[in-house]
Amino acid sequence: MLRSTSVRPSILHCAVWFAASVIGAACASAPAVAPQAPADARDATGTGRPFPWPPGPARSTEPSCARAAGHIDAGLALESEVWLTVSCTVAELERTGRSREVDAFVQAVRAFRDNTDFYKVKFVDTPEALKADLGMKPEIASVILYATRAQRDANPAIAQKGERALGPGGYRGLCLPWRGVGGHYQVTGWVVDALGPSFPTTLKNLMADASQDPDIFRWTTMAAHGQTKDDGGVPSESAYVAQQAWRGFVKEWLTTAKTECGLPGDEHVRKAAYAFAFALHSVEDVAPHRGRTNPEHAYQALHGQSPDDDPGIDRLAYGIALEMANAALAGPLATCKERFQAFPAGTMSFEEKEAAFGFHLDGTPLAYAEYEASSRDFAKHSDAPGASVRWFGPPGAWPQGVACRQDPGCAALLDTLLADVRAIH
Repeated sequence: MLRSTSVRPSILHCAVWFAASVIGAACASAPAVAPQAPADARDATGTGRPFPWPPGPARSTEPSCARAAGHIDAGLALESEVWLTVSCTVAELERTGRSREVDAFVQAVRAFRDNTDFYKVKFVDTPEALKADLGMKPEIASVILYATRAQRDANPAIAQKGERALGPGGYRGLCLPWRGVGGHYQVTGWVVDALGPSFPTTLKNLMADASQDPDIFRWTTMAAHGQTKDDGGVPSESAYVAQQAWRGFVKEWLTTAKTECGLPGDEHVRKAAYAFAFALHSVEDVAPHRGRTNPEHAYQALHGQSPDDDPGIDRLAYGIALEMANAALAGPLATCKERFQAFPAGTMSFEEKEAAFGFHLDGTPLAYAEYEASSRDFAKHSDAPGASVRWFGPPGAWPQGVACRQDPGCAALLDTLLADVRAIH
């Protein structure tokens, strides 16, 4: 869940990496917006590009999805509602057996983002109905809105006091090679670059893309994210058991990579690289999460203290992931090196990933809503002994500039992981 965007007070109620994120529970009530006919292709946003709904039925009937889509049709919505609508649409395409349409839809969303005006508006100047919809405290400095020309005309604060704001640079977990969008994509790209110039860009692109995917295909698997299971907001397993599960997830996917490297054909070397990057996600995620439960993570994100936003956390994730990658390539994946150095062109589509690994969408809009709602569970127990989990480091934010090897707990955790990696046969 390593994030890449900078404006996200909560999953739906702010812009997220899912874009993160990027997405979650929807507003309690629809905002009051000026009456407006459905936007057409000539003037949907003031730039001539409407939201790119896929052909045929693709709208989710899930209430939060339907509300967000309705706000977009009305021409005034939170930026996060746009990305929630994207997530809802992907889930609906998969649910109706249309996974092959996901890639084309996301590319259309990318063009929509690049040709649509999003407006940054001071919180105090945000339309009153949207303030209630946000569910955020008034100390939030500003919000980002999607507003058509008609809605900007109807809400002078947007046109007069707002400033254009580019939407998220990428959309996490949509299983496409967005290139350079931060978060796992960026960190994994750094790792592949550091492995040496013999590893080509084709390998880097596939692995950077794949390293985002546990947030979509294994969202509810806590081991995939360096986290501890919970029951009602409190840990339901010991740190020892949770760390075993985390290392087990990494070993499982490295073992898959090793197996695929032993099979002939380009499709198997692609699958090997994909599995390698899938394991890297979990290793990178231990940097910001350090074992904390999902409810604690949601609670901190809701209050503007998401560990994914700790300054320099991407460099900590990079250092840990690079040590694991080097150990894997010197050990169980040694036979992969030559094949990776001659990596074939091409990535893997959403449909290909599902077919290759038996995936199904796990990071659904409902799952994000449940994640956000779990913050209330943690709030009930936040002061209880043991409610807050840290496998290493301080209780608060990670100190910027401190490497894993400089923290005894982090170094010990990493050494145990590396021993397990080297023992894979």
